[in-house]
Order: sequence, then structure tokens, then C-alpha cells
Amino acid sequence: MNMLSATDRTARMDEYSEKRTEYRNWETNHEAMEADFKKMTDKQGLTVAMISMLIAVVLVAVSLWYSGRLQVITEGMLLGGIFTLIYSLGWCFVRAQNIAVLATGISLVVTIVIGYRKFVLQPEKAVKAEIP
Repeated sequence: MNMLSATDRTARMDEYSEKRTEYRNWETNHEAMEADFKKMTDKQGLTVAMISMLIAVVLVAVSLWYSGRLQVITEGMLLGGIFTLIYSLGWCFVRAQNIAVLATGISLVVTIVIGYRKFVLQPEKAVKAEIP
């Protein structure tokens, strides 16, 4: 059986302690760098989500506003706007849930108001105009 002498055991324990300290220092440094990277990517992701949400709301608004003129194009824009809105809402919920609720509410209100004005109020005006 290979037994280590007391001095060899002490030397190995010291070597192990040094490597363990070195690893812990590396791990602490790595965690700090990872936290900084997460902050940067969260900020960038939130910016992308907000810009894409704005574009989606504009697409949906334009497609609802011009829905009677070029139906194929406006329906494609509406579908693209809805998909982009879903994409950006997903990114908002991943990056910052508190902002996502606000952004979702705003985009939903804008879309509902424009849709209501287009599909509910304008047909009522058209019916009133037809009645002599």
C-alpha cells in the first residue's frame, strides 16, 4: 500500500488549497463578467423589443386604417404586424416583465381604438349616410 508521508500530505494539501483558491477567484471573476454581459444583453433586448413593438403597432394601425382600399396588402400588413407584436411582447416579457405589462397595455389599447374606429364607427356613419 502506498502511503504518503506527513510532509507529502501537507504539501499536497497546500497545493490543493492554492488551486482551490485560484479556482474560486476565477469563478468570482467569471460570475461578475457574466452579470455585466447579462445587463448589456437585457438592455439591448429590451431596446429591440420596444422598437419592434412600435413598428408592429404602426403596421397594425396602418393596415386597419387602410383596410378598405388594398385588401390583400393591408391584410398582409395586419398579419405581419400581429406576428411582430407577438414577437416583441415575448421579448419584453423575457427581458423586463414590468415594462412588458405597460407596453402590452399601450399596444393593445392603440390597436383596439383604431380597430373600433375603423370597423364600428365608420360602418355606423355609412349606414346613417344611406338612410334618407
